[in-house]
Amino acid sequence: MAHHKGETIAFTHMFANNLRILASLIKELPSEEVLVFEELKMLLEDKVTISHFFDKVSEFKGKTIKLKKSELIAKLEHLAALRIQHLQEQAFKINHFQSYFNNDGIDADDHHTMNLTGQTMALLSETASKEQASLLADSTRERLFSKHLGGYHLNSNYHQVLTNMGRAYGFAYNHKENGAIFSHMVIMYAYGLYQYNLVDYGREAAFTLIHQAQRKDSKMLHGIPEYFTDRGVGKYAYLTGSASWALKLLRTEIFGIKFHIGTLHLDPKLALDDFIQGKASITTYLFGKLSTITYHNPKHLPYGSYRISKIISKNQELQNNLTTIDGDIEVYLDELL
Repeated sequence: MAHHKGETIAFTHMFANNLRILASLIKELPSEEVLVFEELKMLLEDKVTISHFFDKVSEFKGKTIKLKKSELIAKLEHLAALRIQHLQEQAFKINHFQSYFNNDGIDADDHHTMNLTGQTMALLSETASKEQASLLADSTRERLFSKHLGGYHLNSNYHQVLTNMGRAYGFAYNHKENGAIFSHMVIMYAYGLYQYNLVDYGREAAFTLIHQAQRKDSKMLHGIPEYFTDRGVGKYAYLTGSASWALKLLRTEIFGIKFHIGTLHLDPKLALDDFIQGKASITTYLFGKLSTITYHNPKHLPYGSYRISKIISKNQELQNNLTTIDGDIEVYLDELL
């Protein structure tokens, strides 16, 4: 809603990562040519302005052209690299990433304020360097974390109505999009922290929010609300995308169930407190079948100190790159070699 000079810097991370993902998927295609709409070639050249592109596609013709797969991959990777470099060099300020420019074209944050969205999208898109991820995890916790309310605020308190930032900053602080403990963004932020192996930070972010929802004074039924108020009360249980992200966090990052082009690789990031009597289990669909994966940690090793020593299913030992499963899986953890 700051359409004159405003900019959502946070989502530039997502766009850059999307280019990388497209390139990686195109590499798996069997053909040596790729059919694309003619107008997309303009974007690949990185010389077109947005207004020019929109003018061009205002009357969409649907004409297609063929591009060499190798050239398309190279262009996408080049465009992604340029954007990621720009973000790392120009958008990382005071140990955190910028999030928004207001309608005057000015960074909405300064030395005293920050926004969770920029940090979330940088981690989730894996466009931050490892050093930047570590630094922003520290600064974000210092500025935005309130354990007694459920965890991470969506932004700092600006102590004013920011009309040049849109309707969100007209709400009272800690309500809705103005600084509430906004579950959707918090769970995505936790997911991003796990991607960088910042497990202690990620677990604290996710489970502080989940435990808040379980408290009686949050006035929640089962589930996660859209946000928590300044009193820690949950609001709008039916308006949250965080539920699916919480399941994805548990499945993909915490229990390490990772698929790539049909191949399953297990890479758990279970903390010591995630195990009950040395075991942690999840029941989920794998290759279209309901299966249970149980991790065994008899030596009670913390994350970072264990490795997978063996994987067993139906008394047979399996390799950690599976293309099919017939039954439940027992995964045994041992000390790093």
